Amino acid sequence: TGRGFCTVGDPLRSPRDLPSTVFAPIGSIPDKLRLLKLIASVRRGSVPDLLRRKESSTRARLQNFGFSPRIIERFFQPLFAGIQLDPDLEVSSRRFDVILRMLAVGESAVPADGMGALSKELASGLHEGSVRCNEAVREVTENAVILESGEELTGRAVVVATQGPSASKLLGLPDPGSRPVAAIWFDSTTAPIHNRHILLDGAQSGPMKNLAVLSDVAPSYAPPGKTLCVAAVPGPSALDPHLEDAVRKQLAGWHPQSRTWETIRVDVIPHGQPLQLPPLDPRRSVRLGAGRYVCGDHRDTASIQGALFSGRRAAAAVLADLQSSRTI
Repeated sequence: TGRGFCTVGDPLRSPRDLPSTVFAPIGSIPDKLRLLKLIASVRRGSVPDLLRRKESSTRARLQNFGFSPRIIERFFQPLFAGIQLDPDLEVSSRRFDVILRMLAVGESAVPADGMGALSKELASGLHEGSVRCNEAVREVTENAVILESGEELTGRAVVVATQGPSASKLLGLPDPGSRPVAAIWFDSTTAPIHNRHILLDGAQSGPMKNLAVLSDVAPSYAPPGKTLCVAAVPGPSALDPHLEDAVRKQLAGWHPQSRTWETIRVDVIPHGQPLQLPPLDPRRSVRLGAGRYVCGDHRDTASIQGALFSGRRAAAAVLADLQSSRTI
């Protein structure tokens, strides 16, 4: 907040955080009551219901709900900048409501074996040799893909399960736009906190919007005696060639001992998520005809959940179409 860190939590899930949340200088008491009302509102609605609500930008949604500029800037902006890669809160309010509901009713977690564990789990049931890595695709045709090498692979159906810009290029679809993000990983034996909280930049002090001590969340992410911190930089600032210097300067204001932290890696991801400005179509078709299908977060809500859900929709469409072709 510019005057040090304070703890803010959901008292419906963590009653012990109620006193610190009430007195946290992120907004007024009416703001915090409105936050409880907003959380209760998204908890009551099913996801399909939330995706049918009146739509605006996220910022307009918060303003229309009555939140003050103070709580928007000190709480909502740094929190949802990291989740929606949206420092300006311009993303569809429908997506915001869905994400807030997930935070309110679900658990935030990371795979103990790293994010690659998700794809490994998906591939574990396939026959050996089914997955070919580092094989760029040049063209998708009816029931076939042509690799950059010129090799053609045929099948009864082709499913393009890539990020939005790649799917757009291969299938001639409209480009869903890109939200960049960067992550700077530190070996930080003198971390500012040692718990599973996320530090938010409520003071708008630099490009980093949040900092997490990931090895406290998942001890398997660091060797014994080591601490892994990650600084998240969503939005256009992620593409700054001097990003690490700017983040280190910002960190020094938060935690002077961070000057001794060792940078492990800087990941810059030009396409972290699709834009998903309003109006948002959260259930875009996965059928393209001529034996071609597409899935990814650009067909649903921009999240791992959305990507998986669209994949399930695509798989159901493929199975239904193949079954239909057998009965004709």
